[in-house]
Amino acid sequence: MVGFGYSAKPRDYHYSMFDQADLMEALMTKLGVKRYHILAHDYGDTVAQELLARQNEHKAAQELLSVCFLNGGLFPETHHPRLIQRLLASPIGPLVSRLTNERSFHRSFTAVFGANTQPGFDELSEFWDLINYNDGVGVFHKLIDYMRERRENRARWVGALQKASVPLRSDRWPG
Repeated sequence: MVGFGYSAKPRDYHYSMFDQADLMEALMTKLGVKRYHILAHDYGDTVAQELLARQNEHKAAQELLSVCFLNGGLFPETHHPRLIQRLLASPIGPLVSRLTNERSFHRSFTAVFGANTQPGFDELSEFWDLINYNDGVGVFHKLIDYMRERRENRARWVGALQKASVPLRSDRWPG
């Protein structure tokens, strides 16, 4: 997805879940994909919810067969942003992006892991390299806008789950 990993990370770009879904559909069209399954994680969960909403409305470019959601905020009211996320989403977000360095990233990122699942220094450095590739830190404050977008589009994206006609699974749902 644009803004992540080895992708482009343009500064003059409005990062949006709707646009990310458009990009996924365009990629599948270009590759000739007609039917697909989704394994989504974190930010990608909301992109998957948008693709599911399009499927429910019969406006999807391809046929979605199933979705498995991993570790994401499917329901905005259950998301409790960390301090760094709140700062990035605030008016000082661009400054916070610029002040983020590898050391502060390591400290903040390890806090989301459990005591028995802490990443090692090498893993943290690899995460940092992916984030920092193409100066990704410079767009942190733009990527975080997904939190606002989730709240504003709750009815659409939670409704997509409620109206789904394809199998859904989550690592957080029992059974």
